[in-house]
Amino acid sequence: MLLNACGNGEVQVKNTSEAIEKISIEIPCTTPTTLSNYVELKSGDTIVKDEVSSSIKLYHDENNLKRVCLQSGKAHVERAI
Repeated sequence: MLLNACGNGEVQVKNTSEAIEKISIEIPCTTPTTLSNYVELKSGDTIVKDEVSSSIKLYHDENNLKRVCLQSGKAHVERAI
């Protein structure tokens, strides 16, 4: 957030870029699947491939939680904080 004050007593508030947390997806996909070990996704998360050939796998569990694991390459989740 940027505050800008002028001599006339007005203050302008402008939104700048949000702070982003980067969460590495380092847990490999396994057989049998162990969902509790995978990275949980939250509303608004963005999955980013760090390498062109990266591959991830998404799962929805019985509680509709979304989780992700890494099949190959490198990837991370970007989450606004």
